[in-house]
Amino acid sequence: MQSRGAGDSTGQYGFQWWVRQFNGYDCYYAFGAWGQYIFVVPELSLVTVIASQGPQNSYISRNYFTNYILPACGETQA
Repeated sequence: MQSRGAGDSTGQYGFQWWVRQFNGYDCYYAFGAWGQYIFVVPELSLVTVIASQGPQNSYISRNYFTNYILPACGETQA
């Protein structure tokens, strides 16, 4: 079962995971309260877990993943 998500580039939702592309890679991720994430990028054999301390913009952790972690891992695979 999938839905289109929130319409704010969160992605599609199915089987308790969000599914979308980040930086050209197919990804799926779990998204919890206060910016808790688990990202899986099969093409890079990459799993990243981000635990956040408290209330904040929930997308800050996602931006850290897409702007820093994913580009660093993608460059090493090229």
